[in-house]
Amino acid sequence: MAHRDNPEFLSASTIKGDKVVNTAGEDLGKIEELMIDVDDGRIAYAALSFGGFLGMGNKLFAIPWQALKLRLHEHTFLLDIPKETLERAEGFDKDNWPAADREWLSDTYTYYGYQPYWQRRAEEQTEIRGEVGAERLSRESASENPIFLSADSIKGNKVVNRDGNDIGKIDEIMIDLQDGNVAYAAVSHGGILGIGSKLFAIPWKAFSLRIRDNAFILDIPEETFDKAEGFDKSHWPLTRQELSGTFTHYGFEPYWQAAAVGAGVSAGVMGETEAEKMSRMERERKGLVKTDEELKARQERERLEGLKETQEEKISRLEQERMERERQTETERERLSRLEKEQMELENQSRVEKEKLAGLEKELQESIRLEETEKVSRLEKEVNLLQGQEQSRRERLAQLESERARVGKLEETEKERHARLEKERMEAERREESEKERLARLEKERMEAERKVETEQERL
Repeated sequence: MAHRDNPEFLSASTIKGDKVVNTAGEDLGKIEELMIDVDDGRIAYAALSFGGFLGMGNKLFAIPWQALKLRLHEHTFLLDIPKETLERAEGFDKDNWPAADREWLSDTYTYYGYQPYWQRRAEEQTEIRGEVGAERLSRESASENPIFLSADSIKGNKVVNRDGNDIGKIDEIMIDLQDGNVAYAAVSHGGILGIGSKLFAIPWKAFSLRIRDNAFILDIPEETFDKAEGFDKSHWPLTRQELSGTFTHYGFEPYWQAAAVGAGVSAGVMGETEAEKMSRMERERKGLVKTDEELKARQERERLEGLKETQEEKISRLEQERMERERQTETERERLSRLEKEQMELENQSRVEKEKLAGLEKELQESIRLEETEKVSRLEKEVNLLQGQEQSRRERLAQLESERARVGKLEETEKERHARLEKERMEAERREESEKERLARLEKERMEAERKVETEQERL
């Protein structure tokens, strides 16, 4: 059962930085960021860094939320994805995040073996309404143009009402650990000079993004928001039970109840014949008014139960808050008085410093005038010296150029002599080769003559 030591919600700031391990308990890396699907109000994907694991240290990887299982008291998430799947995964550079759309994200989900959350929702709606699945999904894909923002970029955004008046800002977004939904946005509002302000848990569906103003519009009537009970930072709503009355107060059905109703209806219509389906739809149409009235009555009961508090306790609490606000106001007044005194002292110091600065400026101008005269004389001497050095360099360059031409001429003559000697060497080698051939021929003739003489002597 959910309770404060076993919460159903955690802030995005708490989740960010948590380490990630595999089923063998090996440390893989950590969660660097949570990317939020602004339209759907849920985590589109978690951006993980894998450190030195498998040599993936310089990249981030988009991982479906369903692939991560929280080990709450270890501040750790278990990633149950095979090692070989991670080895083949395509990450992205930390300084070059992809321009994510649902086509890109669908490929990522499919690669890791998970069905994209928007397709699952579309299929559930398809089963409920009796439409052909492929046609329904096609229309869903054609009409969607999602916006993905990091949790960090959402935090700190201002919140305005329908008329554009400033209400406060988003201090934190709380994540439902079970399904990755944004359970609520914590909006700061009220207080004197930021002191004594409360936080208000606002359903994500109550917001719409105004990109050009970098703000979120809160689509809730002013009187409803004024009657809302906030919470302080030491007591955040951390369970669905705590949050249920808040959703009802703002006129929204808790998202987990809507999901349960959708699942129940989907399960009920499975396996129906066409006639049974038509009959059921007709019964639902006739009973719609009654169902709406029952739903409103139930919501009103839940709202009253969520807001129940005795008048005496409420008066006591309000009195305590009033006294606390008065104490804080008095403290703030003392602080402002002290700041005014410090401001006067700083102004006096500033005046003295200005007078001192004016005197130094005058001395500086006089020094500059004297230094300019000396500087001009010194520069003239330096110019004359440089001109003399330049003339010497030019004469030296002319001398070197003449020397280079003479050396070039000698080098050309040497090349010609070398070529002539090479030609003579080759001619001598050729003559030597001819002489060797002639000597070989004479040797052969001598041997032939000796052989004939020996033959003639043997005959005689």
